[in-house]
Amino acid sequence: MKITISQEDLQTMALFEKMAKTTVIDYYKNTEDGGELIFVVECRNLSDVVGPQGKRIKEIQSRFGHNIKVFKYSPEIKEFTENVLPVPLKTFELSEKQGKKTVIISVEQNDKSLAIGRAGKTIKNAAMLLKTCFRNR
Repeated sequence: MKITISQEDLQTMALFEKMAKTTVIDYYKNTEDGGELIFVVECRNLSDVVGPQGKRIKEIQSRFGHNIKVFKYSPEIKEFTENVLPVPLKTFELSEKQGKKTVIISVEQNDKSLAIGRAGKTIKNAAMLLKTCFRNR
């Protein structure tokens, strides 16, 4: 799969890294939601990126003029899946058939609507992030 990163994307990632004081692992602009920016970052604690009372992330959102979501990267697929979903996982299964990996999860019944999100937005973003962050593994 060929991936093209535009000059604008590189500039966005560099500015975010500078303002958030972190390293961007992956970046995605969700054009369906008015240009929501999604960053996967390498950090010890996500609160370091967000700042006290969310001050740093609010400044970044103001600078970019878009809603921003930030997720902590993990090289472990299960841990990363837990990081991108807003609810605890009940079960996690990773299977591989003909070189294609599939993640199968379940959550508690009362957490399903949060895991799926409005119009499937949360689960779609999670699937996209898993696919892009682990495409070569």
